Amino acid sequence: MNQDTDTGRPTWQPQFDVYMAAIDGSPASFMLDMGVAPHAPVRSHQLRLQVRVKLLHPREDGLRDASELDAMGEVEDAVSRRISTGLDGIYVGRHISEGWTTFVFYLPAAQVDVEKLAAVIGDLGPYEWEWLTEDDPEWDYFTGFLYPDKLSLEAMANRRLLESLEAKGDRLEVPREVDHRAYFPTRERAAAAAAKLQSAGFRTDAAKLVEDDVRPWALDFHRVDSLAYGRPDAFCSEILNIVLPHDGTYDGWGTVVAGAAR
Repeated sequence: MNQDTDTGRPTWQPQFDVYMAAIDGSPASFMLDMGVAPHAPVRSHQLRLQVRVKLLHPREDGLRDASELDAMGEVEDAVSRRISTGLDGIYVGRHISEGWTTFVFYLPAAQVDVEKLAAVIGDLGPYEWEWLTEDDPEWDYFTGFLYPDKLSLEAMANRRLLESLEAKGDRLEVPREVDHRAYFPTRERAAAAAAKLQSAGFRTDAAKLVEDDVRPWALDFHRVDSLAYGRPDAFCSEILNIVLPHDGTYDGWGTVVAGAAR
């Protein structure tokens, strides 16, 4: 349950999740606290702090090598603990790219002595690090840069759903009918999207009115697919490329457990 503290700062259960993207053409790994997203911007914390830590042995693509997983985990724990306890910082996530890991926090600007930040961050062992602060009252960096795009959001949801299916004994490689739904502002846009979906091999139902003030036309559609080897991310990309140009929103997919041992 989300609550407000006596100072007006909301509280939430952290929900860190990961996704892959690119920064200036280079591969990047992101981790973000999705639990804070409904509360952004937190008005009591308007100063953004970024702490950049240089990897000792990055992979050729600039991402973190498995050999540094434990060491960088200790660095992350130390930095987030020191800034949280010493500066009342909110740790919102990190990204890794081009041999650097960048940890991102939001601080209560009125209470932060910027000159003492380095002392708060402290010793990080063999790791070289640097920091910067910037006023960001609207949390533009969080919403405009860190927050995943629609396809990345679907990939994150896919990962959770696939884990749930596997826990029930699903054999993901077994093809089965997968059900989807999208919402549109008009019947005409739903029909146009349905025609494109049919060309892509989906079976579509008739659009129907639902209780939604913005997109009141629901379109259900179906296709036989495997769920193994990245197929859900692929068909979500395919669907978004059809639905979004018609001002639709994709509501995700569902299916029955297939091939489970009896």
